[in-house]
Amino acid sequence: MRKRKNGEGSIYKRKDGRWCAAYYDEGYNRRYIYGRTKAEVQKKLKRKDDDSALKEKDEGNGNDVKLEEWVLDYLENYKKNEIKATTYSSYMIIFHKHIENSKIGKMELDKVTVESLQKFYSNKISEGYSSKTVRSIETIINSALEMAVKTRVLKENPNRYTTIPKKVRYEASVLTKDEVERLQKEAKDDELYPIVITTVYSGMRKGEVMALKWENVDMNEKRIFVKNSLCRIVDDKVDEQGHRHARYVIMEPKTKKSVRMILC
Repeated sequence: MRKRKNGEGSIYKRKDGRWCAAYYDEGYNRRYIYGRTKAEVQKKLKRKDDDSALKEKDEGNGNDVKLEEWVLDYLENYKKNEIKATTYSSYMIIFHKHIENSKIGKMELDKVTVESLQKFYSNKISEGYSSKTVRSIETIINSALEMAVKTRVLKENPNRYTTIPKKVRYEASVLTKDEVERLQKEAKDDELYPIVITTVYSGMRKGEVMALKWENVDMNEKRIFVKNSLCRIVDDKVDEQGHRHARYVIMEPKTKKSVRMILC
């Protein structure tokens, strides 16, 4: 395979059918060139040093990159390899549900303002989404825009000046003695009874219980060793019917504190 020269850029086909080349100019600014075919983009790359050629609308210089395109590029090429598969899956779900095809997502990257972002977050709250969901959306957008600044696609990150709802502290509720006794009685003849009872009396998370193996249980000492969790990962690719499929994978817990021993 031929090695690309410095500044030659990488060419790939986008989801909208257009071909795109991303490269860095002499000032280390990230630039983009678009075309209907790969050959067209290659031709434009060869003459990218000609400023007059790059001023054409369809050639672009990064200004016509949409926010949703940049966020997707950031998640796939910058974030994916540094986070757990479950976290990446949740980020992609948030992207597809809240950012992709949204009004803010369709805005050109350098046209996104503090005001437009603030209105976007405020509307999410008005639509009934929790502060946790809005904070998750904001985290993704902010990280993507920070990367845009680092790679000199943008001069400044407008998201720095927005305000979002404060994180609401989670307060867990516990079952009463009567509720536990009723649960035992109702679930006694169910095939999932061992899982139900283990969950109730150990306080383990659902995924942790579902990932248990006999090697994690010490019946003599009445101990359970929590070492894994069953996680649901949603595939990013869409099938011909427009559906995304999910798969279940046994993984290590998200934090080191989750790896523990429980006395039963």
